Amino acid sequence: MNGKSLSVLVLVFLLVNILIGASSLLSMRSYEGAYITEAYYPSSEICQEHGAREWNFTVGLVVNNVDCSDNASGQAWFFFKIYRNEEIWWDEYNDSTHKVWSCDVGAKRHHDYKILIPTWVGPKNHEFKIELYWYNDDVSKLQDITRFTVTCVLLLDPLDRIVFAYMSLCLFVIVTMFLYFLANGRLKIQLHNNSD
Repeated sequence: MNGKSLSVLVLVFLLVNILIGASSLLSMRSYEGAYITEAYYPSSEICQEHGAREWNFTVGLVVNNVDCSDNASGQAWFFFKIYRNEEIWWDEYNDSTHKVWSCDVGAKRHHDYKILIPTWVGPKNHEFKIELYWYNDDVSKLQDITRFTVTCVLLLDPLDRIVFAYMSLCLFVIVTMFLYFLANGRLKIQLHNNSD
């Protein structure tokens, strides 16, 4: 194979890969007749409020309807599904009385959702996934997905801190005594009978 045919082969290979990549990008974006343009959520840690049994925060979502419509007037209906740690947390269509909300073609719509996480779930990073669905003639079609992480921190009550400090001190004393006896070898106890 000469250098010219090798150059042509490399060029064809590059063109095929570029076309495959472009078609995959187009197919990924083709279902997005509507999409989430912005998601507002707490970017820092969420701390438990005094006496509260849950963390609560608000998630704001802005949806842009590019070309989803149900009729000639340009009306369209949408709903969200919200997942927490890969488990469904709330399905707007099944868990709300309004089921769907409207957003006309070429318009944007803002929604706020209050998220409540019970403190018994545990302090940690919670991964959220929000899916936007277009609802048309009893058929729902996924339009967009957004993901974010929220860190929940559990604040200890002052009384809990005192108990924790006391337990820590006891544990420190026990470990120190154990290490001392381990370093000095066996402990010998001698009894003398003074009855003579």
